[in-house]
Amino acid sequence: MGEHLLEKAVDFVREYFPRGTPSPTRTELTRIAQDSIGKAVLKDVLKVLLRVGYLKRKGRRYIASPKYIITVARIVKNGGSPVVVCEQDRELVLEYSENVFFQAGDRIAVMVRASSRRRQRAVYLWHVERRNAEVVGSVRQQRKGFVLKVSGGKIVFPVAKGLPGFKAGFIVRAVLHDRPGRTWAEVKKVIGKEGDAEAEVRAVLVKNGMPAEHTQEAEEEALRVARRPVRILREDLRDIPFITLDVDDAKDHDDAVALVKTGGGYVLYVAIADVSSWIRPGSLLDEEAFRRGFTIYYPGGFFPLFPRKLTDEVFSLIPGRDRRALVVEMGLTQDGRLRYYSICPATIRSRVRLFYGEVSQFLAGLGSVPSQVEEMIFEMSRLAQKLRQKRRERGSLDFDLPEQFFVFEGRRLHGIQKRMAEEASHIVEEFMLLANEVVARRIAEENVSSIYRVHPPPDPADIRELETVLAQYGIRWKRPLDRHQLAAVVDFVKGTPQEQVLIMSVLRALKLAVYSAVPAEHFGLALQYYTHFTSPIRRYPDVVVHRVLKRVLDVDDVSPLAEGVGMEEAAERCSLLERRVEEVERELNRFFSAVFMKDRVGERFKGIVSGVIESGVFVELEDPFVEGFAPRRFIRGGPFRYDRKRGVLKDRHGKTIAPGMPVEVEVIRVNPIKRYIDFKLVEFR
Repeated sequence: MGEHLLEKAVDFVREYFPRGTPSPTRTELTRIAQDSIGKAVLKDVLKVLLRVGYLKRKGRRYIASPKYIITVARIVKNGGSPVVVCEQDRELVLEYSENVFFQAGDRIAVMVRASSRRRQRAVYLWHVERRNAEVVGSVRQQRKGFVLKVSGGKIVFPVAKGLPGFKAGFIVRAVLHDRPGRTWAEVKKVIGKEGDAEAEVRAVLVKNGMPAEHTQEAEEEALRVARRPVRILREDLRDIPFITLDVDDAKDHDDAVALVKTGGGYVLYVAIADVSSWIRPGSLLDEEAFRRGFTIYYPGGFFPLFPRKLTDEVFSLIPGRDRRALVVEMGLTQDGRLRYYSICPATIRSRVRLFYGEVSQFLAGLGSVPSQVEEMIFEMSRLAQKLRQKRRERGSLDFDLPEQFFVFEGRRLHGIQKRMAEEASHIVEEFMLLANEVVARRIAEENVSSIYRVHPPPDPADIRELETVLAQYGIRWKRPLDRHQLAAVVDFVKGTPQEQVLIMSVLRALKLAVYSAVPAEHFGLALQYYTHFTSPIRRYPDVVVHRVLKRVLDVDDVSPLAEGVGMEEAAERCSLLERRVEEVERELNRFFSAVFMKDRVGERFKGIVSGVIESGVFVELEDPFVEGFAPRRFIRGGPFRYDRKRGVLKDRHGKTIAPGMPVEVEVIRVNPIKRYIDFKLVEFR
């Protein structure tokens, strides 16, 4: 049903059901409705308004309650409950309904008291306009027909006839249709069978409004771009001994590095794939990349920012191939202080591709690398250690958190391991951090519009809450708990059983880093200026920064963004997309973790308590490296009660279950579709 008709229904109520006075007769209302909202909608409206108590029958007429008014409001998500904001800017709390599917941005008809109180409750009537009527869900068979259960919730809608081929147990994309008092779904696309890995991956993307494949038109444009030759019309740096350093399962190769030892220190070269020389603002490829924002990685695969023909071949700094790059040359002293820098577009040719694992083994004296790069690798390691030390001295925060590494044998998930940052990864990290800082400073000096990476300082209230948590673990500090002391806390807890729990507490006290059109401090890195420049193959903000930098360097006068798109708008959109991509990747990791554990019900594993809440404890297993939840009723012993002040579970004898405690659990329930792994906590000390 058209959105304008649902809004007309609100106008109809306001006009023909004035508060406290009789309405026209039912016959007259039907005649009036024929020329506006229609008899069927009128019938639905009357049912809704009678049910909520706004109308009462009086003979052949209706009387509207003088206590209430009908208005249109917009949904704003506030924690777990939807809050509505009226068109008159009054903030209202919506009475919760399990049978209504809300999204932030939806416009709804509500009934509210006619008083002038600033904050009051609102009663939902019907949807006027959905921000996004498309949903993803699973089809269920019921006695009266098919229903659609929306992904991530308990809400079901009857399914009207739609695309043929759907049946119970399948994931589908559907469009919701609204009428006052009822909503139904129309199936538009069958994604696949529920529980199938490929179908679940695609369903998560569709649910979050993210396309999996590039359009046919974009693929065709990518082929045309790929045919363009790499001409040597820029500075020729092919004699510089660049190498690429990547994780073993790298999907693309944004960067290459080289280091030359001099009498007074070092000359460090950081080369970044020049994606912006291939992708012009406003082109089809550029528009698609702006909509996507980032490459999405998931266990066993990825959905690239640009078509794979470009990311795998044309853009990537493949050894032995001439490639376009933006190169940052930095002169450094022996102790890692920056003496000078220059930036230029160049043609480079990487000599060799190395993996973190083999380089880390080599540095530990347990492996080898090609002889022509041995000395350079040693010097890179020494320089990276100096750069890292200087970073720590200025108060930069270092979080070495483990990652899940999903091991596949063919298409079968074989294991989930804990992967920590290796020595070789620190080399690349330090060099990229320095290049990003240099580029940010260069752009900021010119006072031109760009995208920066900013990290606001934490709120005092969040720091006070963190201080309370640290005190429970006997960690003392000099007030106030500033950046340097936060860094010291992170260093202090490393290697302790409570390391991950306390580091996560520190992270929760910090604000999120975001993209901004205004240069500002990056609290976590202790830098005045910072940007993202080093990953243009997988991050759209980096492409924009490359274009801005070229204008600053006067080597290309192209606009950084498509016509009509402002830098502030682009920065806000990239921040939003980044959060959305992170949530998509987390959900897919939970799905694959549950897939791996579903055949291990009844088995026991050792782990540590990673979190405690009132309803139970989160447990992180050592091997496989997955996290699950042990509900309080499934903890042996007890009964336990939650000590909110200390964040622990405690029984009547004083026995406690606290974060960081080693435990043994038994897997009791696993559901990949609902993304959960449940444990019974059988042993703890």
